[in-house]
Amino acid sequence: AQYRGTNFLQYRTADTLVDPSNPNLAIDDPALGTNSPVYVRIPTLVTATFGYTLHLKPDARWKPRSIEFQLRIKNLLNNQQVVYQDAGLQPRPPGGDITQPNRVSVPVRIGQFTEPISFLFTTTLKL
Repeated sequence: AQYRGTNFLQYRTADTLVDPSNPNLAIDDPALGTNSPVYVRIPTLVTATFGYTLHLKPDARWKPRSIEFQLRIKNLLNNQQVVYQDAGLQPRPPGGDITQPNRVSVPVRIGQFTEPISFLFTTTLKL
């Protein structure tokens, strides 16, 4: 398994909350500031490798032979998480509710997608 933990994205600068005295207005969130970081999770990728060696009977003309079979499965759990890298933040309504005046910072550009599940089967004949 390949675990990378969290990745620093950027600092929050535009987070607001609903004004307690007027629910139609938003005010700056005092709990967050320009030194409040945003982190994103990097997905854990699991790779499995299976192998088997089949030993063949020796022949008079040849040295003992064997055949090796190997199957490698990358992203075994088929994690399809989006990875945000070197992306910016944009203030958006929390939960997509545009009737709320407050905004929270969310990643806006996709750096890459997680590599999809893939299979590699190899066979090696050893003389």
